[in-house]
Amino acid sequence: MNHSRWYLLLAVAALALPGCRGAWYEAYGIESEAELRSPDKIPEILKALEDGWCDEATGAIGRMRSKAAEYLPDLMESGAIGDCYQATIRVARRIAPDSPALLKGMLVFGQKERCEALDDLAKSGTKIASMAPELRAMVDGGKCFLEALEALHAATPDSADLLEADLCALQRIDVGTLSTLRSLSSQSSQLDEKYVPVLSKFFVKHGEQVLPGLVKLIGHERWEVRYCAIRMVAHIGKVDSNLVAALERAKSDSEEDVQQAAAEALRKAKFITLSGGKPVVAVLDVGDPAGKLDKSQLEQLTDYLTAQVAEKTGFQVVPRDQIRDKLGSLKRESFKEGFDEAAQLEIGRALAAKKSLTARVIWMKGKCAITAVVMDIEKETSENATTVDTACSIDALTEGMKKLAQNLADKNL
Repeated sequence: MNHSRWYLLLAVAALALPGCRGAWYEAYGIESEAELRSPDKIPEILKALEDGWCDEATGAIGRMRSKAAEYLPDLMESGAIGDCYQATIRVARRIAPDSPALLKGMLVFGQKERCEALDDLAKSGTKIASMAPELRAMVDGGKCFLEALEALHAATPDSADLLEADLCALQRIDVGTLSTLRSLSSQSSQLDEKYVPVLSKFFVKHGEQVLPGLVKLIGHERWEVRYCAIRMVAHIGKVDSNLVAALERAKSDSEEDVQQAAAEALRKAKFITLSGGKPVVAVLDVGDPAGKLDKSQLEQLTDYLTAQVAEKTGFQVVPRDQIRDKLGSLKRESFKEGFDEAAQLEIGRALAAKKSLTARVIWMKGKCAITAVVMDIEKETSENATTVDTACSIDALTEGMKKLAQNLADKNL
């Protein structure tokens, strides 16, 4: 091969390299970086954004700051076309953080099935109340119905139409949308992870009002809807004869997961009936962050605290075996380190409890303290707390649990 041909091949290869093609903006009629800083060139930059130059185009607009604010609606629309959500939102917040067009743009992204945009939109609460019709339309159809439902609840928390929207969302559950890896996670486990926690917190607020609709869905044609409807009634903690009859029929369902969910819900229904309407409290495992107590000692303290709470407060207490079974089925890694508020709420709802109680042993120099926190499951807030100082022997800690239960009884739990 002669030298001239060799140099020609090198030149062609160099032109094919990305770094040798010239600046990205040249294809849009922008000749220099100086022109790139001119608001007059924003229409051309937005075209680049639509073509997928996410970071480059939004970076150029961001450097203009307030000079680009009037183009915010166009920016959001172009970002949605180019599928550049994160970059577009980041620069929109930079150039016009309080603009209504920013919220409108999030809605546009949500309508184009960028579900994370609806999560961000929900954080604005009632500021997005005017968007309720569009959000409801997304609950009725589209990929992001669950995120749209959360945003709808945030937008209009007191709306009488939310129950209908919740029931609609429940019927839209489809395991076909889940990335099922049977070797790692069953379809029902994925339903429990993706749908049940979100929907249950809404259905719990409806109480007895929602039971007829859920009872009807226990007979739905698709098994995943039947399964989730049963999981919802188990969370709500309300019982009537129609529900019991529906659950009895579901125990013979063609799907094993539905059968198991129905059997578990019936056990909870029986417990709720026996409680005679008294508040149900789930006493969770006593925690020991320092790790100085062994498993049997912690179980002993938990069992004793459970008995004392039942005796001194007069409340109904979820049996320990039900709590152990539920912890095993939920399989949340965070439970190994103790129960944060989110975990308390999740377990409490799963057990149809109205309150959850967590206690921890705190080790200090030469002494110990036992702290307890009571969560109101329906209100999703910490309701009560108390602390007892004690010595650190197992006998002293056991006596401390008794004092702890008495303190909670004195405070009406």
